[in-house]
Amino acid sequence: MANPLQQTFTVYEQTYPEKRTRRQLFLEGMETTVPFGDFLGLTWPVYHQPSARGGIPPFTFEVMIRNHLSAG
Repeated sequence: MANPLQQTFTVYEQTYPEKRTRRQLFLEGMETTVPFGDFLGLTWPVYHQPSARGGIPPFTFEVMIRNHLSAG
């Protein structure tokens, strides 16, 4: 049985964070500069809507927008 005083990797990483990466800094900056609520409201009508026929569900709209903005 595991020692109850032993921390998991996740708890350790959150307790003792290392230097933030450029990606983390970029994503934090994007959170503060891009008003995603307004941006999603403007672009939602042109986003491809999934059909009722089934298949693999697409990524959520917000994930796709964030991915496209952070790529590059």
